[in-house]
Amino acid sequence: MRVLIVGPYYPDIGGVTSYVHNLALELIIHGHSVAIFQTRPGKDYLWAKLKVYRLPYTLQRRIRAFAKGLLVLVRFSISDLRGFIKVSKSLLLKPREVLRFLIIMGRVYEIINDFSPHIIHSNHLSTRSLACGVVSRILGIPMVITAHGYDTSPPSSLGEYLLRNIVLNYTDRAIVLTKTKRRILELLYVFYSSKVIVIPNCIPCKNTLVIRTVRNNEELLVLKKETKMRLGIDPRNIVIAFLGRINRRKGVFDILECAKNICQSKKELCSKMKILIVGSGKDKELVEKSIEELKVPNVMFIGSVDKVTKNIILRATDLLLLPTYHDEAFPTVILEAYAEGTPVIAYPFLGANEIIEKGVTGFVLHGRNVRLLCEMLYDICNKMSMLNKMGFNALVHIKKKYCCEHLVHKRIVPMYRDLLAQRCKAVSEWKHNDD
Repeated sequence: MRVLIVGPYYPDIGGVTSYVHNLALELIIHGHSVAIFQTRPGKDYLWAKLKVYRLPYTLQRRIRAFAKGLLVLVRFSISDLRGFIKVSKSLLLKPREVLRFLIIMGRVYEIINDFSPHIIHSNHLSTRSLACGVVSRILGIPMVITAHGYDTSPPSSLGEYLLRNIVLNYTDRAIVLTKTKRRILELLYVFYSSKVIVIPNCIPCKNTLVIRTVRNNEELLVLKKETKMRLGIDPRNIVIAFLGRINRRKGVFDILECAKNICQSKKELCSKMKILIVGSGKDKELVEKSIEELKVPNVMFIGSVDKVTKNIILRATDLLLLPTYHDEAFPTVILEAYAEGTPVIAYPFLGANEIIEKGVTGFVLHGRNVRLLCEMLYDICNKMSMLNKMGFNALVHIKKKYCCEHLVHKRIVPMYRDLLAQRCKAVSEWKHNDD
């Protein structure tokens, strides 16, 4: 089977990029052909067995893609006038998106002629997915969309609502990552509720050291101590980490404020804690400056790291913090922490309680504020046996529910095959009726 995945990809970073990467690699491992359409300008490139297409970056190629997009639009207006009018109305409310829509549509048409996919799998209920949906409908290729964060929340404008509504019209299945998100989409877009299904986020488990080797809580504890020593950290320290984009809305400054409060009021606990800030982003310099000004000795800013180093840091970590103010969908970093036997404390976001089980794999706080975070940290760091038990629970949890080896081949690939079978059946019936 040939699958074209549309969405952000390297050098982009973030949860959706990880989702695209994990899905693509798992499909390739089991013999499927995969190409990725990264909708940012740049040169096409090969990465391992992946062909990565980009949007045109020269004026000449952009004009060519735009012209092809116009031709596709004309063909669309002839074959489905009612659909053409609906798409036009939704785009007129977002005029800045019209040019991008046409260029993406023309580029998708070029890619399909080159790669000949059986399935298109896009990400986000967005303009790029609408462009893919129109082309896929014209050419008779089934399309799947995975909705992630902002697009599973109530829309901010009428234009955004109409866009998402028409995108759902031109997709065959819409995947959401939690049951809570499914309920929201079913309420907002009632006419397309039958298309919405839940398939959670996943990560590859087969080659993960901790999943392969750790059989009980004691072995996990030994491995964490060894990893701490490898990183030059006292194995008796409680290691707390933040991994993500360094910006205010990710809650990194709440962690610094909490570290300051604990060190001022609980000096004994402060001396046992080591807080690691890992990542990059627009507020990187401000975070480094804040650490210097607060003069909190137990906070270390590490910055951006590669995937191998990130996994080692998570393996040494006793507790991951996710004090986000964003409307997250299903943060991949939670699963990455679970895979290294690390529980999670998070601020509330829609669907959080489906991913983090209270007292089993971590805690979701009742609100988003520093006081609650400090209280939870103080409480849980004085119960190390509970923290260690939650770490092993997290490891068991991911094996049962969130391994790509299971979800891709038991849920996603069968869905692809069902959609292909339905499309083949519809074509066969159409030809029979035509005869």
